[in-house]
This record gives sequence, structure tokens and C-alpha cells, in this order.
Amino acid sequence: MCIECDDYYQLTDDTVCEACSSQCVHCDRDFCTECDDQWFIAIDGSCTQDCGDGYFADVDSGSCV
Repeated sequence: MCIECDDYYQLTDDTVCEACSSQCVHCDRDFCTECDDQWFIAIDGSCTQDCGDGYFADVDSGSCV
């Protein structure tokens, strides 16, 4: 039984640590809240290095905006 998980893992409702998605340092219910360096949180909650058309990588927030 866990109450806190290491980086790259998330705590489930069953108090079990499960892996976050790729390049995701911290996540909450499969939505990334912090990505590895040089990666950014995409609109869908995943981590990306290319934010796509109409978006840019905001270095301060670590997100695609």
C-alpha cells in the first residue's frame, strides 16, 4: 500500500503506484502534470517535443499553449 509515489509513477485509487505515460515525471489520472526536460505538456495531457500547428512550447509553464 502506497501513500506517495516516486517520479514517473502515479497513485491510483487502490493506493498502488502505476507508471505514468512516457516522458511524464508527474501525472494525475493519466494526465501529465510535469514532463521531462525539453518535453512539454500537450493539450491532451501527454508529453511532446512538437506542440503542433497553432501551438507553441511555453518554457516557463512547460506546456503547449
